[in-house]
Amino acid sequence: MARLCFELAERRDTDKAEESEHRPQRGAAGLRDLQCVRADGWANSIVWTRDTLGGLCQPQGPGTCDHTPAERTANLLTCLPFFKIGLDTYRNSSTDAGRLYGASVVGVGAGAMAFHATNGEARCWGRRLDYWVIAMSAAALSRIVYPSVPQHTRISLALVPFQPLAVTIANGVSIQAEFARLGIVLPARDGE
Repeated sequence: MARLCFELAERRDTDKAEESEHRPQRGAAGLRDLQCVRADGWANSIVWTRDTLGGLCQPQGPGTCDHTPAERTANLLTCLPFFKIGLDTYRNSSTDAGRLYGASVVGVGAGAMAFHATNGEARCWGRRLDYWVIAMSAAALSRIVYPSVPQHTRISLALVPFQPLAVTIANGVSIQAEFARLGIVLPARDGE
């Protein structure tokens, strides 16, 4: 997002020499309206949207955390609950899908630890691993919610290396939609 804002600021500075109709105008509040897209047609607008949003769905560099030893330690400590929750889920699950999900939550903890414990070039790979295991965990949970649609999980896992954030969002939205549907369809239980 910061890169996008920086690019927009650069574009705004270079556009100052152009005609006034292409510059952002002052709004009612006295603030400049942000002119995100100055497209000459629909095709350019679609390409700009694809490039901008597609770039935002990928891990961008090493991240902006873990600047001090205390911050790094705190972030590493927050990874520990994932191991506990994942192991408990794995042990208490009676289905293969439940055990897979428990193992994937342990993987989320391991991926987060790999990200927060590394420096340099390894940190970029740690961040990618973190994104990937979160997306795989979302796909594993989706498999529990939609057991009759195994191709959904296969497609999700195939897309993880290319669009991990998009896979996480798609699985999360589909799970929430199913829970909302069940909330409407199932009768309320008083006293439970």
